[in-house]
Amino acid sequence: MIGEANGQCSMVNVQCSMSQLRFCNILLLVLMAFAFTAGDVCAKGKKPKKKAKAKTEQELPAEQQRKFELVFLEADRQQLAGHHSDAFELYTYALQINPNSAVAYYKLSQYYLFLRDEARAEQSLKKAVELQPENLWYKESLAVYYEQHNQVQEAIAVIESMVGLSKEKSELLMELVELYSKSNDHKNAISALNRLEEIEGKSEQLSMQKYRIYRNMHEDKLAFAEMENLAEEYPNDLRYRVLLGDLYLDNGDTDGALRIYKEVEEKDSTNVFAMLSMATYYNKTSQDSLYLEQLTRIVTHPNLEQRVKTSVMTSIIYDAIQNNRDTVQILNLIDRTLASSHASNDMVEICARYMVSADVSVERVKPLLRMMLDNDPENEMARNQLLTYAISENNTEAVASLCKAAVEYASSNPVYYYYLGIAYYQQNKEKEALEVIQKGLEHINNTGSVDLIARMFSISGDLYHKFGEDDKAFAAYDSCLVYSPDEVLALNNYAYYLSLKKQNLDKAESMSARSLEKEPNNATYVDTFAWILFQQERYVEAKEYIDKAIRILTEAGEADTKDNSNILEHAGDIYFKAGDTKGALELWQRALNNGSDSKTIKRKLQLRKYVE
Repeated sequence: MIGEANGQCSMVNVQCSMSQLRFCNILLLVLMAFAFTAGDVCAKGKKPKKKAKAKTEQELPAEQQRKFELVFLEADRQQLAGHHSDAFELYTYALQINPNSAVAYYKLSQYYLFLRDEARAEQSLKKAVELQPENLWYKESLAVYYEQHNQVQEAIAVIESMVGLSKEKSELLMELVELYSKSNDHKNAISALNRLEEIEGKSEQLSMQKYRIYRNMHEDKLAFAEMENLAEEYPNDLRYRVLLGDLYLDNGDTDGALRIYKEVEEKDSTNVFAMLSMATYYNKTSQDSLYLEQLTRIVTHPNLEQRVKTSVMTSIIYDAIQNNRDTVQILNLIDRTLASSHASNDMVEICARYMVSADVSVERVKPLLRMMLDNDPENEMARNQLLTYAISENNTEAVASLCKAAVEYASSNPVYYYYLGIAYYQQNKEKEALEVIQKGLEHINNTGSVDLIARMFSISGDLYHKFGEDDKAFAAYDSCLVYSPDEVLALNNYAYYLSLKKQNLDKAESMSARSLEKEPNNATYVDTFAWILFQQERYVEAKEYIDKAIRILTEAGEADTKDNSNILEHAGDIYFKAGDTKGALELWQRALNNGSDSKTIKRKLQLRKYVE
């Protein structure tokens, strides 16, 4: 038999918290089926005894009752099927059959809420509660409605009526505390907290709430008495005594605070809460030397947990950065802390971070970073900082060591593969460099840096060319330029190697020109462009560009070096083809004098002409 949602059933539903119900109402369209089904569970429960039935309910004639049940069941079926328009009409019809059906009013209230018909929604919820005053689900829905519409007093009245009926009294009383406070009804807020204490006993949370409310009422004596009572009730829990001292300190009573801190210190000299509060006391009373001494005592104390020490050190460093405190004092504190006992990796890291930010000498920071890596070989912060130092120092051995260890720990960060490849390359370990770069490219999905990926392909191209595998080299350069079309080194090298093979010279010219747009005064790039023009037999233009390359090198004092002897040789080749044999011979001789290892330069000088 379809009956009204009874009190027994609604006790199940009341387990849904007030905040959960608010969420359900907001997402009513999505969760309509769930919300209505909850009401059906109550509606289809056992028939309540007559003494529990509301006075306003009236028995229906049997035939009318049967008709109501059939219509209501069909409404439920349509609602569960998602046919909400049909369900709404059927619930409305069911209510016409039985004007005293609380569950029908409740069902319709949810639809009115969805349709934003606030007046009818409120009316329907109120009627459901009136018909079944012991149904907590209906009352909770009405209370939430009032809260959402900022009808605080109405919400309070409903929740107060629920307290005596619900097993979840604590949650309701907390809701009342919030509502009474919101309406500045401090007296009733205190009353609700007192009732809550009768259920749960005294606690820091409740006492703090009462303290704050008393303070808002300007009842300072009652406020501090509340905290004193808490401390007296739990005499062995010194946290409450410290908390009371903190309250005195916050309110300017430094003498009262110090008295309490000293009392706690006499009972437990290692009480971390008292130690921290004493530090705060010294700071607030501008006793800087004692403040720093107290902090040092905390972070070097042998009996305190590393977690506590690290937390304190973090606060110290944050305060030092914010207030520009003396770096020397902080560094001395760090030294004493790290020397006092085995420091945790977290402690070492926060100290190292401060030292890096304070521009402390690299040699002073490195031991901390190495300590971090020894304790945690996968610590990327320490490894990356050490790697930064090694790169800036051009220490390829250190770079290789740091990156090799990361690769061995199966790091998926391609940065380590990239720098390891570079280090191997600089150490003339080209084979190892190419292998590690290729492994790194297998992890390119783990980085968002397209520039890094492009550089890895670019290096691959250089290495493949070195090994005489130009097809693979050109494919690598093409991949590089897909990721970074303006990667100048790849543009230059790709263009130059194409010119050496006399392949795709138009493409080579285009790429070389793009590199010059980015770096017009790079002598190497200017030389490449000149050489491409030479291969295209555009000798006059080529001479113009090679002259520019030599001029750039001369101004930098780098023209007559072994590294640039090939540019002088190119210049001689171009001069010869441009008809200046004398100039060509002079340039070839300069290249030879500078240590050129060209296989053809001596023959050119001997034959006094260009040879390939």
